[in-house]
Amino acid sequence: MLRAREKGQDLIVKREEKFSIGSAAKHWLLVLFYVALIFYLSSISDLPIVSKLAEFDPRKYSLHVLEYAGLAFFMYPAFRSTGFGRWKSALLTILLSASIAYGDETFQLSIPGRRFNIVDFYADTVGAVLGTSLSMIRRLLKKSFLFRR
Repeated sequence: MLRAREKGQDLIVKREEKFSIGSAAKHWLLVLFYVALIFYLSSISDLPIVSKLAEFDPRKYSLHVLEYAGLAFFMYPAFRSTGFGRWKSALLTILLSASIAYGDETFQLSIPGRRFNIVDFYADTVGAVLGTSLSMIRRLLKKSFLFRR
């Protein structure tokens, strides 16, 4: 917001935010690439890094959290670049990431040696919340006085 003085009065003038189609497209292409990578990894029936871990090994779930934290970290700016507000972008990012996680777990039903695991879905959703939070904090810090030129 900008302040302008007119006839001795302060007027608040909202700055029009410009959303370029090119910027939004770049963000969404990155998100699409990331989702494709997630589904590619899910299509491998015996993923080496996961097959070495026990079923309830915390490291296995930390991989799920990291995977979906990364997705949400890239998805939040994509929603923002499309013109959605801060909180609406956060909510949409978490909901869409959780939906992708559910689709991913459902997709694994068709892969030999893989199965739907509700705990994996919960870990993915926790990752989505974490990634969204980190992306929001990054955006706020980027706009703060610490990073202004």
